[in-house]
This record gives sequence, C-alpha cells and structure tokens, in this order.
Amino acid sequence: MISIASLIYKSTKYADAVWNSAHRHTPHLSDGRAKFFFVANDASDEVKAHLKTMNYPHFIHENEQVTEKEMLKMGFAPPGYIRRVYQGFNRAIQEAEDTVILINSDMMFSPGWMDSLCSEFNGGRVVVSKL
Repeated sequence: MISIASLIYKSTKYADAVWNSAHRHTPHLSDGRAKFFFVANDASDEVKAHLKTMNYPHFIHENEQVTEKEMLKMGFAPPGYIRRVYQGFNRAIQEAEDTVILINSDMMFSPGWMDSLCSEFNGGRVVVSKL
C-alpha cells in the first residue's frame, strides 16, 4: 500500500486543492492501491475543523515549543520552523503503510504522476519530485 501524506497547517483552500488534485489524477486512490491523508502540523483551529467537516483522513500533530539550545540538542539546527516541518513529516511516516510519498500542500498533480514516480522506486533509494 502506498500512502500519500500532505502536511497542512493554515490554509483550508490548499487542503481542498491538494485533496482534489490528488484524487483527480491518482486512480490508485479510488481502486485501493493507495491512500491519502493529511498531517495537521501545528494547524490552526480553522484547518482542524475543516479537515473534520470535510471528512478528510488526517492526524493532528502538535510540536512542542523548544528553545534553540534544546533544538540543537535534539539534532536540529535553526530556524525552528524547519524542525517543525521535519517533525510533521516524521509523523506522516509513522502513520504511513508500506511506502510513503511526502508532499506539500501547495503541490498539484498531473495524469500519471504517481506511476512515473514509482517507476523509479526500487526499494533501495529515495525518490523525490524535482522542483
């Protein structure tokens, strides 16, 4: 099973756009070969309510507030928002099934995107989109 996970934190419009784009261009979601979910990463109350109202599969992740010194001890370098993004993606990986595709909420898809990405995956390397 392939899990497609998107972080979301403050835009209901981005949540809807990425959800709709993924479902429009990923037949794997409708035939059960893949699943899509959000990680509400330090998300606003509006976003959390929207995900629930829209019945979008999601997980709530709240990052602890730490000082720069504590962050460095954890192995993260400043700026702090980068640590929060990585922590959100780590949560997505924990919630994923066998294979995970991590996306940002401002990414949109095109026909065949997932087949093209997966054709390069062999289990021995990480495959990422090129911006």
